[in-house]
Amino acid sequence: MKILQMQFFDKMKNGGWSMRGRFLLYAVSAIVTLVMLLLLLLSIFGVLNPADSRIRAYLDDQLDNHAARTEHDFDKLAAYTLSFSEQMEKIIGDQLDKSGMTFDDLTNDIDALTILQEQSYSTVYTNIRVAPCSGAFYILDTTVNDATDTPMKNGLYIKFANLYTENTINTKVALWRGSSEVARKNGINLSSSWQNEMKTNVFANTAVFGEKSFAISRVSEIPDTWKRARYIYSPIRLRDGRIVGICGFELSDLYLRLSYNTTDKQSKHAVCAIFDKNNGKYSGQFISNRSGYLPPEYSEISSEKHGVYNIYRCGNREYIGKESEIDIGGNALAVAAMLPKRQYNDAVFCGKLKIACIFFVIAAAAFCVCLWLSKKYINPIRKSISQFITNKKEYSPSGMTEIDDLFVFLADKDRKIEESIAEMKQQNTQIRNTLEQVINEHSLAKQEIARLAYSRKNEVDPDDYKQFLEGVKTLTPTEKAVFDLYLAGKNVKEIVETLDIKESTVRFHNRNIYSKLGVNSLKQLLLFAAIMKRE
Repeated sequence: MKILQMQFFDKMKNGGWSMRGRFLLYAVSAIVTLVMLLLLLLSIFGVLNPADSRIRAYLDDQLDNHAARTEHDFDKLAAYTLSFSEQMEKIIGDQLDKSGMTFDDLTNDIDALTILQEQSYSTVYTNIRVAPCSGAFYILDTTVNDATDTPMKNGLYIKFANLYTENTINTKVALWRGSSEVARKNGINLSSSWQNEMKTNVFANTAVFGEKSFAISRVSEIPDTWKRARYIYSPIRLRDGRIVGICGFELSDLYLRLSYNTTDKQSKHAVCAIFDKNNGKYSGQFISNRSGYLPPEYSEISSEKHGVYNIYRCGNREYIGKESEIDIGGNALAVAAMLPKRQYNDAVFCGKLKIACIFFVIAAAAFCVCLWLSKKYINPIRKSISQFITNKKEYSPSGMTEIDDLFVFLADKDRKIEESIAEMKQQNTQIRNTLEQVINEHSLAKQEIARLAYSRKNEVDPDDYKQFLEGVKTLTPTEKAVFDLYLAGKNVKEIVETLDIKESTVRFHNRNIYSKLGVNSLKQLLLFAAIMKRE
């Protein structure tokens, strides 16, 4: 291995590499530089973005876990709600049978309604302890006083007091709505916002059930408090099927934050949410991660699709995330995992910057290699070519076998070309002398012909010659062209090629020319023409 390394560096130092090897090394370096620059541009413009891929995978993981957990717990709570409803139906039916009263007889009967609360308290208390919730309740379509200005409904509503952990085993409960006598007999405190009965607008009416056995409410403020909650509840029916009330469980914002926090601390600002949709608008509950970050509460949130993400606008804040829909017994909810858009943009920018720095360093290194190779190999070639052009005789070898062999070959070719040029110049001189001699002889011959023609003018009939001169003026352009070519010494075949006409056409023009000029032969025509030129 060391021997190979030594041979490599000796070739690099002494210039013993072949042109093929040098070009290959240079080309590879140039390709690496271009690829790195391309990757750098792709990274800058977001095509290559590992940070975005990591965030997407993180949000997908959070969304899958959160959606599965929400669906599981809401299904479980729905089952508890149905069981709670059956228990309350039995208690109310038994109480009515025992007292011999009808349900309508309970209105304005404070003693009967208090007894019903005492008998049902243990059932409500047991359900709040076993179900994953922050409160349990039942509300009946009756009241202790139907003469009040604001219609009220009788029932029990107990809540966990001072929640601080998702484990509610040792958490105390407080009475929020119901008889104070029930609270005193069972040793529980009254809530700070306690009232004896509930307003009718606390829950949706029983028409929402339809064919469904339970319903899930939208998130709303708990009356007489600043807290918000979502409710899951079922109808309470008499044995004849008449719906006389509802019972169910409360899921407060605080309870959800404690029990549904995200699974890790990788992102301090990652949150999940359970949303209700209404005409493209969202409302719902945010769930913080283990770092404790939680967005402010908003009554209305807008959402729009942005590539693979959703953009959620909460007031003047924006969040980017992903969502999926779950169905709980015909009740649709949207579950989302999201990040503040500012944190997302910062993370993506940092990822781009890191990748760009790595690509830039690699591209810069490859570029430096290209420059070094250019200086090491290309510059000597250019120098050798320049030296060869300027002074071929004093050319010094470049140390590159192919280049030196090429220049020796070119020098030999140049020498042979110079010899050929010298020989051609000599031949050219001889040809030029011969041509000048032929031209002189031709000129003398023309002069002699003209002289002889003029000397024979006396032998020509003056009338014939006069007709010839007048006939020349009557020739058509084509006939004049044929006439001029005869004067130039061309024969019929050459005239055909020059004018690009048929031989029969030339014969036709000949007859017209002879007739107009009054000549009988080409010889006579040329004689008259020579006399005309001489004059």
